[in-house]
Amino acid sequence: MKRQILLFIISLSVFHGSISEAQIVLNQNPTRITFRKIETPGFKIIFAKGYDSAALYMANTLQHIYRPVSASLGKYPRQIGVILQNRHAVSNGFVTITPRRSEFYTMPPQNYNFTGTTQWLDLLAVHEFRHVVQYDKAIAGLNKWIYYGLGNEGLGAASFLAVPLWFWEGDAVLAETALTPGGRGKIPQFDMLYRATLLEYGAFNYNKQFLRSFKHFVPNHYVLGYHFTTYLRNEHGYDIWDNITEDAFRQSLIPYPFSRAMKKHTGKYLLKNYAEMSADLQQMWEAQVETLPLTNAKLETTHHFKRYTDYNFPQALQNGGIIALKSGIGDIQRFVDLSQDERVVFVPGIMNVAGMLSAARNKIAWNEFNFNPRFRAENYSVIKIYDATTKELNTIGSQSQSRYSAAALSYDASMVATVHTDFENNYTLSILDALNGDLLYQLPNPSNDFPAMPRWAGDRHELVFINQTRVGKQLMHFNWEDKSVEQLADFGNENIGHPVMQHPYVLYNSPVSGIDNIYAFHLATAQRYQVTSRRFGAFNPALNLAGDSLYFNDFSAAGMAVAKMPYEPEEWTLLENIWGRSTGFYEQIIAQEAGEDLLESVPDSVYRSEEFPKGRQLLNVYGWGPKVTTTDRALTAEITSQDLLSNMRAAAGYQYDANESAGATYFSLSYQGIYPIIDIGGSIGNRNISTILNDTLRNLSWQEKSLNVGVRVPLLLTRSKYLESLNFSVLNSIRWVDDYNFNIRRETQLSDGMLNAMRYRVSYSRVLKRSQRDIYSRWGQTLFLHYQHTPIGGDFNSAQFAGEGNLFLPGLFRHHHIRLRNGYQRQQIDNYRFATPLLFPRGYFYTPYRDFVNGAVQYAFPIWYPDIAVGPFFNVQRIKADTFYDYGYGFADGRFDARWFQSVGVDLTADFNLLRHLPLFEAGVRISYVPEFNSTTFNLVVGSFGF
Repeated sequence: MKRQILLFIISLSVFHGSISEAQIVLNQNPTRITFRKIETPGFKIIFAKGYDSAALYMANTLQHIYRPVSASLGKYPRQIGVILQNRHAVSNGFVTITPRRSEFYTMPPQNYNFTGTTQWLDLLAVHEFRHVVQYDKAIAGLNKWIYYGLGNEGLGAASFLAVPLWFWEGDAVLAETALTPGGRGKIPQFDMLYRATLLEYGAFNYNKQFLRSFKHFVPNHYVLGYHFTTYLRNEHGYDIWDNITEDAFRQSLIPYPFSRAMKKHTGKYLLKNYAEMSADLQQMWEAQVETLPLTNAKLETTHHFKRYTDYNFPQALQNGGIIALKSGIGDIQRFVDLSQDERVVFVPGIMNVAGMLSAARNKIAWNEFNFNPRFRAENYSVIKIYDATTKELNTIGSQSQSRYSAAALSYDASMVATVHTDFENNYTLSILDALNGDLLYQLPNPSNDFPAMPRWAGDRHELVFINQTRVGKQLMHFNWEDKSVEQLADFGNENIGHPVMQHPYVLYNSPVSGIDNIYAFHLATAQRYQVTSRRFGAFNPALNLAGDSLYFNDFSAAGMAVAKMPYEPEEWTLLENIWGRSTGFYEQIIAQEAGEDLLESVPDSVYRSEEFPKGRQLLNVYGWGPKVTTTDRALTAEITSQDLLSNMRAAAGYQYDANESAGATYFSLSYQGIYPIIDIGGSIGNRNISTILNDTLRNLSWQEKSLNVGVRVPLLLTRSKYLESLNFSVLNSIRWVDDYNFNIRRETQLSDGMLNAMRYRVSYSRVLKRSQRDIYSRWGQTLFLHYQHTPIGGDFNSAQFAGEGNLFLPGLFRHHHIRLRNGYQRQQIDNYRFATPLLFPRGYFYTPYRDFVNGAVQYAFPIWYPDIAVGPFFNVQRIKADTFYDYGYGFADGRFDARWFQSVGVDLTADFNLLRHLPLFEAGVRISYVPEFNSTTFNLVVGSFGF
């Protein structure tokens, strides 16, 4: 019995938190994709075979912008790998140094307020390369020594501690605004929420404006960052950020280096600069709207200022309903009927928001993302059409090929117009059968301009759309009858969007005055008119079925409302009579950069393309040195490697466990370039614990060697409003136990031994999307099945089956949640016992049984959204409670054990920021009461983990 107790203690680490078992899923492409590369002095462009033309253009563009984008930070970076991910339907891009690379997701977005009038790849080139400059700029002073000692992971941590995240993104937005004809700083919609909150609520304190809030919807750090970086450039000149960041990075380990560097170069600390910027912005934006004449409109939606809500893209249905896409700080995306007290019509999946919505004959059309179940770097965009009358949902497009963005139904809902982007970035405006998805017609596009936001013209077989060229935007017209295409107007760098034809006009969104509003283009005379004049912005015109009322989106600090006004062209104002209200906030930085169109003269140099050898590039060391891992409560010194295409991750190092005062060397390797992920790992080291032997507390030490080999298949199955995943894994673990300390060996007659175990796991999750304020999902289920045994031999024999499920339900009020958990475990009683994968009732130490049932009932709810800062140290955003009743009971020898396990309690936790940095932490106290002992305990809780 003594031997079994000791072996059970040893077994606690076998499959629980093993340092050699990798669980990360990397973002890699399907195995069938082969890659090529083009090298320039500054860049290594990596791309899929067949994407050569766009890759050559990107090589020329990036090399062309290399010096101008670097200049104002005074740093010219080392060569960097840029991966052109052409299998993504998500429009995005990023730069990271773990490992050092940039990735461009090459499919352009439809949302015109994201790209402005700049081509998508051009915008990515400028914005993302500015991040490359920032990272190399960070290797200075103390940061340089951190980099030498800790590698890229240490450099990244120190850099973000030294310089706040708003600078990194704001400075990149500044670069795209100053150096391209578009850029988000020139788009009024980009700062619209900032304007509205500043003018309606007053300036938030710095912590709230940067770190955000659960109480109010606060603009993200891109918006704050652009205004802060531009403000100081306007006030202190071209090289101000070169000087501030240089000093901050050089003193990164000294508290608050950024604010001190600001004081040195501007004469004011961070908070003083923020206060003065807020006052100047408020004065500037008040002057912008001071004499603004407002058009009358009736709001069809009501807002509560503490619960930001958008009702986007109003559309009239045949049955008299008014559909809008509702979302907000406390709401997931859903289609609601405003004519029926916001009755929920349908909840979509993961939307590919195109800046538009289409409805006809009681049907609604939109785009959603679909995912390659296994390979994360490949996903798709399909068209969904929902019939509000029959409740039927139709999907247009292949689940494995479609890359559709935009969806516009014809007046009879028989056809849908969309934009298709292929894997070589060829763009086509396509007309599809709305029932079966058959291609009916593709508009010719010899110049490969990007078509956007198509819309059918009422009950006519005509289509209007926007054509994005390299020199600006054009308003286009397509006639279905004769298949003719003509240009209606050339808008150049005017960032128009959302065209709607209502003969003899085309209505559209435009920021031409400096505030977004709705305008009209007369087809016969080419005259332009302003239709709406609203304080912060008006968007997305839609006519009712009778054609005598105009619905549109009207913005305030509480969100996008739906407004209604008479459709009266005689009341509109000629464009030439509109007073321009642009603030000119960005004009000085354009002058500092000596011009705004860096992309006007990209060369066409020829660079050689060659195969990119994936196999020879798998080892790419990017991190080294110590790190603290809270999961293992250990200190680790590790060398980490990951290849540029994310096929393999490897690590080797030494881990010291503070609980046991012992350490181990280890290695892990996870190869993910094929369908099943292959994980290999091993360790050799010492164990050291205290245990009770013969009623005496004794020290037990020994040596362990382990080797783990496993395969897993993580599948992403999301196809609806539920986030769905399925995971399989098989792991073989061999562990050698020997070299017990002498006294323990003599007293227990322990002998060396080998454990050879197999483990099989299946997990499934299906949970509803969550809003920002949700603590858990309001609906969902998870299931976990686990079996391990020793079928291959060895000195120890055991078997264990365990399963656990969770059910998530809505509580009594908004953002209240019920979680029901139940599990079962059967343990073979032999000369070894595996560690349990189940959560034991809180307030107890784990006690093994042959059969064990556990469960919990939890009720979680928010208590307070305080937005309280304690100096520069803590910023508390939310306080919440998670009450619980835990239970468990065991069986021994087929009989019900007399002892129940029951506890009740509450986790009181806060969501907070530390030291004015953006990541949100969760910590608090767990109060547990165990009726069996009439005892109350208090524990520290970090996340959901109690100490």
